[in-house]
Amino acid sequence: MVKIHRHLSQDDILTALTEETGKDLEGLRSRKGELRQIAMELLYRAGGLKGPEIGEEIFGLDYTSVSQERRGSLTIGWMF
Repeated sequence: MVKIHRHLSQDDILTALTEETGKDLEGLRSRKGELRQIAMELLYRAGGLKGPEIGEEIFGLDYTSVSQERRGSLTIGWMF
């Protein structure tokens, strides 16, 4: 049996997150904190994106910053 992995688009993830939180996309990109960590984790897990893609294309960060922030999301207390 073959497992098929389907990922959500980054636009769908970011749109859902901004609608749910009431924050705009620029606010999400510019602020450190739990919301940005959650966005990065969702893009990684549900979107299938890698650290460099998340950092450079969406947040304007290097992949090590994404890794650090994603690591911080594990302490928030939510898991998939």
